[in-house]
Amino acid sequence: MNSETQRIQFLESERKQVFVEKTRAEIRAERLQRRIDELETRLQELQEDKDRSMLQHRIDKLEAMLQEPQEDTDRIDDIPKIALNEVSVDLHPIRTLVPPNLTDEDDLATMENQGHADRLEEELQVSQTDVTLPAGRSSVLSLNHESDGVATHKQCEKEIGNSLQAGIEMDILAEPTTIASESAISVTVLLPYPDDALQSKNAQLWFPSAFEYLNHDLGSDYTALISSWIELERAKDWTYTPRGISPKNRPKELSFWITNCRYDRRNNDPKFQPYDLDHFRKNFMTWWNNLQPSWRLNNPDLMPGQGSGSGFGTEWGTLDTSGKNGWLSVIVCLKWWGIGLGDDRESALGDEWRGAVEDVLFMLNGLISVLSQNN
Repeated sequence: MNSETQRIQFLESERKQVFVEKTRAEIRAERLQRRIDELETRLQELQEDKDRSMLQHRIDKLEAMLQEPQEDTDRIDDIPKIALNEVSVDLHPIRTLVPPNLTDEDDLATMENQGHADRLEEELQVSQTDVTLPAGRSSVLSLNHESDGVATHKQCEKEIGNSLQAGIEMDILAEPTTIASESAISVTVLLPYPDDALQSKNAQLWFPSAFEYLNHDLGSDYTALISSWIELERAKDWTYTPRGISPKNRPKELSFWITNCRYDRRNNDPKFQPYDLDHFRKNFMTWWNNLQPSWRLNNPDLMPGQGSGSGFGTEWGTLDTSGKNGWLSVIVCLKWWGIGLGDDRESALGDEWRGAVEDVLFMLNGLISVLSQNN
């Protein structure tokens, strides 16, 4: 009987050990998959930059092609009058291409045979592309024949344009089709991994993934917040406690994220719609207000004030917590909120988010200051 009991206990122990190893393997696999996704995104961005560069090179070539007809036209415009069949008349630049011994009816066929229409074809081809010409270039491509009153040249322009349209489209499609954005490419600013965390066994248990997840470019104030968070974890020797910041009234999105392995599970971040983001904002501010220590002014409908008149107090409640159950949760909410705002972070719509980041940073720096005084 005892041997059976011992065998059952042994098998149960082995089952638990296998389960733990399996869980760790799954978490590691999900973490590696997330890294693969990030690298693929980066590769796609690099490919888009390459396409942009190739498209700009194509535009430069087209502009160079446009410059040659412009120079020729400028030289022709310097000739006020020429002799045509021994008659001195004012001519449009396109008429100066016609040899003196030709009639209006034979212009098109004869010019094509002699190669005089090549320049017109190039100009019309470029004018029918989607390339925006610089100021002053439009006059090169505009074949205005009303001044000379000859219908033959208008028909020339129409027929050449129709015959070249298919060839133009094929030539444009042969080039990269990615269109460069008019806005400047932003430079991502991220914090380096702290050197002392590399040597800490406590940090190795949880900090690398947490740092990687929070280290996001959301502006200078958010970067300063991450720096102060690193200072707090360093002051706490990179340790974490099972009991963390109070969960009372915290956003349900945060609770779901924590119970689903936080950043160790792929696609675990909430997907906010505009209405959901506003609801999340209100819930976060309610939770943040409830986390404030008793010495701090607290109004559920307003942003907390900037501390009491006598400075920081000594009692901090559950805010005096480190590790993945501590301030990490607060900063995660600010990250989600900021990403959800997108470009509106820097507009009036982002005023409350920026105020929240500043207020959390204020309290975090206050806690660090109190801890340094006590030590």
